[in-house]
Amino acid sequence: MSEIKNDNINENNSLQSIIQSGFHPSDLSPEKIDQIISRLEKAIGKVDLLSSLNENNYNNYEEKESTPPFKTFWNYSLNLLQELKEKSAEADNVHFEELTEIFIESICFQQDILLHSFSFKKPGNEDMRKLLSILQGQIKKIEKILILEPSLSLLIELVQKGMNTLSWMFDTFKCDLIVNNSLVIVNELSNKIILMGNQVYTDWVNIFLKLIYEIVKFVNNNYKNGLIWSAQGNNNIFELVLEIGNTYKKYFKNDSRIIQYDLSFNQIQENDKRNKMFEELKNDIKKKELNQKKQLDNNKDIEIKSAKDMNLNNTNKN
Repeated sequence: MSEIKNDNINENNSLQSIIQSGFHPSDLSPEKIDQIISRLEKAIGKVDLLSSLNENNYNNYEEKESTPPFKTFWNYSLNLLQELKEKSAEADNVHFEELTEIFIESICFQQDILLHSFSFKKPGNEDMRKLLSILQGQIKKIEKILILEPSLSLLIELVQKGMNTLSWMFDTFKCDLIVNNSLVIVNELSNKIILMGNQVYTDWVNIFLKLIYEIVKFVNNNYKNGLIWSAQGNNNIFELVLEIGNTYKKYFKNDSRIIQYDLSFNQIQENDKRNKMFEELKNDIKKKELNQKKQLDNNKDIEIKSAKDMNLNNTNKN
């Protein structure tokens, strides 16, 4: 870059001396004019090159500055997830593929939350539990695999601990401690699996570890004290739940041979309806009990008043 700049300075000085001397084209030979034109074209070309380089540098800077950290994280993670999926197929074990698919879906779940934290307000405690229940539902799927394929127990435990790392999204402080503590456990389990000597599993575990390292680095650099939500965003939890699963569908579901059982919006909404109905029934029962008590108290008051009136009448007669 400095060489181009120096060349431009030298040529500009040379051309400027000719211009300042008050030359006329007729004073120069054709060869001299060709030389000047050639040097002018060369200078213009270098100026264009410098302009292009400066513009590209500016655009790259602008793109880098405007790209949210979670997008950079996702672009790298997506490649690793695709490698993980391809490697799992090499084991020729449908349960191992299903285990991989569940983990992929959980990372996509994290991406859904990250993406929509920019447009939704931070959910309250009860709504946070709804979101957490989706991740817990994914983890529960793994229990079925353990029953069907006990030989995968170490890999299953590894995936469970890896998915537990994602609980940082539901904490409000010290998220870096959550992910770093999980990493220690994941590393220990990974070493045990590698010692088994299965090359496919070893390669798979190494990719898995890279993904966990990325999550740890991502949280340490950006979200030590919890996920940041929009201050003025949407606060409808059901609309947020509807967005969950879109990342997985976009990048993986069409290629998956594994049937997924999602905890859908309808299920959560139905549970809420049942809870609401239950609360309404309890309130109705309480109201009826209060009405019955009031009625009994009124009847009792009437009986007492009647008794007093009768006594008063009897006294008057006497």
